[in-house]
Amino acid sequence: MRRSAIMVAGLLAASSLLPTTAQAQFPFDPRALLNRLTAPLRHALPHPPARHRSAGRPAQEGTASRAPSEQEAVGLGTVGPRSWPGAYEDVIGYTFWPNEYEADFRQHGFSDIVTAVLEQPERGPAAASADRRPTTTGSAVASVDPDCDETRVRKDWPKADIERTVELNATQRSALDQLQTAITNAAKSVRAGACRPSDAATPADRLETSVQRLWAVQNATIVIRGAAKNFYDMLTDEQKAKFRVAPDKVRAEGKPGDNPMNRQGCAQQADLNERLMRPIQQSVRPTPQQKASVEMLGRTAGGMNQYLMAACAQPTPDDPLARLDAASGRLTAINYAATSMEVALNQFSASLTDEQRKRFDAMGR
Repeated sequence: MRRSAIMVAGLLAASSLLPTTAQAQFPFDPRALLNRLTAPLRHALPHPPARHRSAGRPAQEGTASRAPSEQEAVGLGTVGPRSWPGAYEDVIGYTFWPNEYEADFRQHGFSDIVTAVLEQPERGPAAASADRRPTTTGSAVASVDPDCDETRVRKDWPKADIERTVELNATQRSALDQLQTAITNAAKSVRAGACRPSDAATPADRLETSVQRLWAVQNATIVIRGAAKNFYDMLTDEQKAKFRVAPDKVRAEGKPGDNPMNRQGCAQQADLNERLMRPIQQSVRPTPQQKASVEMLGRTAGGMNQYLMAACAQPTPDDPLARLDAASGRLTAINYAATSMEVALNQFSASLTDEQRKRFDAMGR
């Protein structure tokens, strides 16, 4: 799949709008222009299958967790790209239960881009959390495409867990019902594109497919924000306190957590540039004349990796709506980096000979 010269030129011009670290956690910033510029590239694409991720379970007070049983239904099911099948669920969980979901949410970033390019899910975040997923039992369930399987998706998540976290009156429950409907409908909309065969054959194609899916998740955060705000505004101060960051995640001066675990999760992304470039060079075997194009791809990868690491290290907001906005901004940042890498991969591919391009396009098949 080749982009037109005009599209590439437009994306390269848009790259000058690289957001600052401070902006990275907010959804409404200059990155919206990039969203519009790249809209022609983010048309409806089929998506590869992904395995279900098990839903985290916030405890009554939001301070402890337990592992789901094998027979327990998952939360929202597969609603995200192949490297992050639980993206939407992690966003909702991070919004209401940061103590439970923050680690899962923050581990994603440039590693998802590497996974999409190399098609090595066994090395990506999705596989890293495989031990936390309930195993699929029964031939009837196992025969269903995971992206299309809703047999174990909980129809009452996150509503039931919210009701266990706080005691609600009738008016509040009505607002929660509206929020549940918004979340469920958005999940169905994101999942709809997955139930089609995938033709994402090349590294750039796979990355574009991942970008398309993650944009859908990011758009879902905007769609549900009104219902989330309506529900949260109806809570009393005591009820709102149930959804705040745990005391051990808050700094001494009482501000949301500049938590060491945040920095640790982001630091795990540091070695990904070499993990991406080594197999590409081994596959293509570039000539000395192609050194400049290899270095350009490596610089782009390194810059996007550093950008996402810096954006990842932002403190955790104490307010659920602020966390929803921060999650939306994080998704936008990942997609900015992924779109930049997609352009760089296409430029790199254009510098290869026909034989080299065949080997490059065959990576991960």
